Amino acid sequence: MKHLPKVIIALALALLVPPSIAGAQTPEEFAQFHVELDEDRDGTLARHELQPSLEAQGMSSSEAVLVFLMMDVDESKGLSVEEFQTFPAVVNGDIPPGFIQRLFNYFNTDFDTGLDSSEFTGALVVLESYEDQATTDQIFSATDANRDGRIDYSEFRVWSGDVE
Repeated sequence: MKHLPKVIIALALALLVPPSIAGAQTPEEFAQFHVELDEDRDGTLARHELQPSLEAQGMSSSEAVLVFLMMDVDESKGLSVEEFQTFPAVVNGDIPPGFIQRLFNYFNTDFDTGLDSSEFTGALVVLESYEDQATTDQIFSATDANRDGRIDYSEFRVWSGDVE
């Protein structure tokens, strides 16, 4: 029951890239697009600055969140020019190092050692993999290998397909 890779692969292959980004080829062009999107002129792109552009091109809110998390390598909740320049790799399906950890951290809203059932349900909703609570409970139970009522990072990695 590994839902994450399917979602990420579909996302990477189905992205509808904003024309301004699609036309950017050089680091200078990406830097210019970064400046155009940086509404508050703080030098970083917050999710609320990038997301409308992505959604305007047909990307779902969930897909926009995943793209942002893929690029936000330092987990600052703001994309530097350098992080933003990883967009072509993300579009080509390259999952950046540390992405699974950032995804886990994003869903771990109480910042403890693992995802409880409600956080895991939220993860499935964001990943557009939520079917119903009974199915979610089955997935949660199957993923919680040590049966402690939480999905820790190592269990999350196995579920995501990051490790066997």
